[in-house]
Amino acid sequence: RDGARDFIKEMDAISDYGIYNPLLAEKFDGQITYDYALVYHRALKDWSAWLKQNAPGTKLIVPLMFGYDDTKVPWRNNAPVTSTPAIMEFMARIARWAIEVSVAECGNVMPYVLFTSYNEHYEGSSAEATDRYGWNVLEILSTVFQPPLNATTCN
Repeated sequence: RDGARDFIKEMDAISDYGIYNPLLAEKFDGQITYDYALVYHRALKDWSAWLKQNAPGTKLIVPLMFGYDDTKVPWRNNAPVTSTPAIMEFMARIARWAIEVSVAECGNVMPYVLFTSYNEHYEGSSAEATDRYGWNVLEILSTVFQPPLNATTCN
């Protein structure tokens, strides 16, 4: 992170592709569990704090994903990870919580979520309907993020 400090502080906002970590995928046997989700929670807090200290003008856009599987991508060999609908809802609530706390405190987390991904069905993370989850993902996102997130005016 230290090498990126000068680069990041010039940005308006940053995000990430998602919460996938191959070491965590192996540690939790390919499942996003409540403990895995708590690592995500901690990472959001840590990134927000790091940005406040090192790049105070840069906002965080919360990344959110419910699964990752690149085994069908040639030359990649990462351990896949999936989650249940209950864990998906828990993860979405963590994302909303991080935003709501920041908005209430005039912090540096933007009232947006970068959801990965919309249609990568084999990853188990798509918002489109799948045989395995039906419309659960879209329903969870719609439920958790209603009412919509709103920024407040901060001085």
